[in-house]
Amino acid sequence: MGDVLKKLRESLGGAVYTEIFGREELTLTGCTALLDFDSGCVYADTVEGRIEIRGGALCVEAFSGDVLVVSGRISSVGFLEDICS
Repeated sequence: MGDVLKKLRESLGGAVYTEIFGREELTLTGCTALLDFDSGCVYADTVEGRIEIRGGALCVEAFSGDVLVVSGRISSVGFLEDICS
């Protein structure tokens, strides 16, 4: 992630930034909490609302500071607007 991601987060002013590498890995910044996860779904709160990541063989590789990294077979990523805090 390094300096590039740090500079991007600073320029976005705390917004959510998502980077998906193919269908195998997702990096999400702006996370405030990791709520729940299993091999089929990951739920996280962000500064923009609650996010749901769906797929298969999902694994939380890292959750540090405001950055969440998920690997596996990612099929969808979306905001859950009706549940946002």
